[in-house]
Amino acid sequence: MKLSRYKIKKHDQKIYDALKRLDNRAVLGFFAIPVVLGTIGGKELAKLILIIWPVYSFIYIRIFRKLSAQLQEKRMREMTNWGNRHPFYQICWIILLIFLPLTLIGCIGYLFEQAAATQ
Repeated sequence: MKLSRYKIKKHDQKIYDALKRLDNRAVLGFFAIPVVLGTIGGKELAKLILIIWPVYSFIYIRIFRKLSAQLQEKRMREMTNWGNRHPFYQICWIILLIFLPLTLIGCIGYLFEQAAATQ
């Protein structure tokens, strides 16, 4: 059964509003994590941010994409996923593109260091 244009538009607007709320609330969690870790454990625990932020970003992107997949109009879905109306979504992509290669380089360097230490 095909929905009318009015119902599709209403449904898409509801999903779009949910995406906007998700984007606004996720920013709070993003900045609350280092504050809480720094308060509880000091600098040592706050260093975990380099691991937590990419994981948080990946989870956020998955939730965002799953929710945006519910949009009925293809144009609206593309605008949501690739437009600049959700800044935290874009920040999460930047974090993944920066932190993941750096993490891989760090892990490879650590493995070479361990291999050199055992010889």
